[in-house]
Amino acid sequence: METAKSIAESLGVGKTQIQSIILDKEKIIEIWKQGVCCSDKKYIRTRNCAFKDVNELVLEWFTIAKSKNIPITSKMIQEKALMFSEERNEDGFNASN
Repeated sequence: METAKSIAESLGVGKTQIQSIILDKEKIIEIWKQGVCCSDKKYIRTRNCAFKDVNELVLEWFTIAKSKNIPITSKMIQEKALMFSEERNEDGFNASN
C-alpha cells in the first residue's frame, strides 16, 4: 500500500491534499456513484466551524469583491472576518491565515 507522501510525490501535489482525499473517500465515491460530473456540481469539503456565520459573511464579501475585480489580500480577508465577528459579538474569534 502506498503512503500519502509517495502518492503526493508521484502526482506533484501536497501530502495534505492526498490525506484530505483519503479522509473524504466515502463522500467522493458517493458523489461519483450519483453520476455527478465536476462541471455539473462542485465538490466542496465541509468543515465544522464554531463561527459558521462569520465564515459565510466573509465568503459572500469575497465573492462580491472578486466579481468586481477588486484585488484581495489575505490581510484584507482577516480584517473583514474580524469586522464581521465584532458586529456579531462573537467572543473568542481569531482570524486565521
